[in-house]
Amino acid sequence: MINIVIRKEERDFKEVKVMIKNHLKVQNTQIIMNII
Repeated sequence: MINIVIRKEERDFKEVKVMIKNHLKVQNTQIIMNII
């Protein structure tokens, strides 16, 4: 499992989205997004 923590102050949110898309391409991968 991959835990991705996104902060509201994070300016690299677009890069995080790209990381998420790349992980979604991998099968059997669960992503938990914690928005703080």
